[in-house]
Amino acid sequence: MKILIVPLSRIEKKGNKWVPAPHTELKLRAVVVFLENNPEFYVVLQGGYNCGVRYNENEIIEEDFSFEAISKAREEESEANCGRKYLITEKGIKHERIMVEEISATSKENSLIANILLLRTTFKQLNEVRIFSFTHHLKKILPFYRTYLIKKFKIKKESLEKYLPIEEVKNYYSEEKDGKKWKVWQKNHRAVTVVEE
Repeated sequence: MKILIVPLSRIEKKGNKWVPAPHTELKLRAVVVFLENNPEFYVVLQGGYNCGVRYNENEIIEEDFSFEAISKAREEESEANCGRKYLITEKGIKHERIMVEEISATSKENSLIANILLLRTTFKQLNEVRIFSFTHHLKKILPFYRTYLIKKFKIKKESLEKYLPIEEVKNYYSEEKDGKKWKVWQKNHRAVTVVEE
C-alpha cells in the first residue's frame, strides 16, 4: 500500500459553500494529476477546522487557538473535507481513494496526527509514504514528518510543481513565499525545479 499525504490549507466561503482558496485548489489539481499517473496510491488529505482560528470566510486573521475558537470552528467546513468534496465532485476521483484527517491545524500537528493515523490496521500493508506539497512548504514541513512519523515508514517528499502547467507555477512563485524569493526552472513545458534565490 502506498499513500500520498497532502497537508491542505486555507478554504474560502463563496455564498453558502466552502471552496478551496486559489493556492489550495492549485495543490488539489496537482493531486489529481499525481493520482492519475500513480493509480496504486491512496491519498490522505490533512486539514482541520480553521475558520475563526487562522482565517475567517475571506481573509487570514490573527491566530486564535482558544478553546472557544476551536469549538466554534466545527460549525464550518474542515479543509480536508472541503478538499475531499472538490476531488470527488469537481475532478471525479473515487471516494475510496481518499481519507481525511480533520483534527490538525498546524504543520507540526499534521505530522503528529498522521503518525497516530498510520498506526491503524488500515495501514498494516503500508510500504511507502509521500508528503506532497509546494517546494517551499516541503522545506518547512518535512522535518516534522521525518521526526514524528514512525521510523518504519519510508518517507519521500513529492514536490507538486511538476504536476502543474509551468505558467501557473511561475505565477504562484511570482510573489515571495515564506519571506523568500524562488526561481522556477523549466523542462518539457513543466516545472521540474524550484529553488530559493
